[in-house]
Amino acid sequence: MFVDYFNIDNARNYCYHSRDSSSKRVGIMQKRLSPSSMNTFKTCPAQYNYHYIERAPGIYVPRHHMDLGQYVHDAIQDYFDGASKKPTKSLEITQRIDSSFDKIIGNKFVGQPEMMKKLRSCLKNFKEFEIYRARKWKTYEPTFIEKNLQDDDFRGIVDFYSEPEATVIDWKTGYKQNLNDNDTMQAEVYRYLLEKQGYAVKRVFFVVLTNGTVLQAQLQKDGWVLEQQKQILDSIAAKNFPARPNRYCFNCVYQIACEFSDTNLWDDYL
Repeated sequence: MFVDYFNIDNARNYCYHSRDSSSKRVGIMQKRLSPSSMNTFKTCPAQYNYHYIERAPGIYVPRHHMDLGQYVHDAIQDYFDGASKKPTKSLEITQRIDSSFDKIIGNKFVGQPEMMKKLRSCLKNFKEFEIYRARKWKTYEPTFIEKNLQDDDFRGIVDFYSEPEATVIDWKTGYKQNLNDNDTMQAEVYRYLLEKQGYAVKRVFFVVLTNGTVLQAQLQKDGWVLEQQKQILDSIAAKNFPARPNRYCFNCVYQIACEFSDTNLWDDYL
């Protein structure tokens, strides 16, 4: 599934705050943006407002897929935490991965056939990817794993970074065939944060563990991510939060609040 890919260099809690919150407060709280918050704003400014500014309560939405994603990331981190040197045999890789997945995830999804199927795919494809990477990369061990980076402008958690390879890897446990604007935003925030700390970034890979594909982000011109930041902060300062209905609305915890945002339910009783 991953054969010859790396030879292609150019493939590239809940309480309401007043809606009259001051722009000063908004500016202070939202100046440091993450890929998630930026992509939330780009997808639906209203959702951004409910979540990041009003801290509004939401309805219950099942999170099994998100929970699985977090567990898989934790298992991968555990695997690399125990990797003191480059493995010399494929069996060493697969056994260590099995051990980490069993330690972190165990039987948490037993009885959930869909989640178990997804977990097995993630496990299989992560093994294949790491076996291939161990053969192709001169330096196997990451420079860091699950690193929380931030400055005055941005923050983000980088799943995997290799300084010798100047490469970022982000593990994806959703279903993805192609990269979109959200992935570009994520790649550019990570690149900006790493380069500001003196780390070179030549490649950003999104490894889709559910289907075994590797997608490379097309890096943007320098300063692109700062332009995106300015657009978002200007809209926040102007309190411009229109709802943008999209295919993810069914999975949004604010779908009811959004539907009745222009309705005063007490008008008939006062």
